[in-house]
Amino acid sequence: KESKIRHQKIQEIKRLEQQIMSIRSDIVKNTDALDECSKCKDFLDSLTPSSWFVGFTEKKRKRQRARRRARIEKRKEEFLREQESLRSKVNAKVEKERRPLGKGRRQKKV
Repeated sequence: KESKIRHQKIQEIKRLEQQIMSIRSDIVKNTDALDECSKCKDFLDSLTPSSWFVGFTEKKRKRQRARRRARIEKRKEEFLREQESLRSKVNAKVEKERRPLGKGRRQKKV
């Protein structure tokens, strides 16, 4: 029984070590690919005029501002809808309390 458990543990350790080696291999491969891409990017950036980067940055900032305004406007609309919903619930409750309770009864004062 103990030898079986020991054997299972050894097999599990071997399996995990193989996974670790596979992941390390993937890391090295991806690092090499990243280095190659960085070299290509640096080369292309050196060919690109600096005026293009300025224009690109301005367009990017405009898009970011537009997205930010859209997010804020969406949140504002949601807030106003929620606020209106709460108002209508409160008004309905107040109206319910103001209604006469029946024949010969007085209204509740709010």
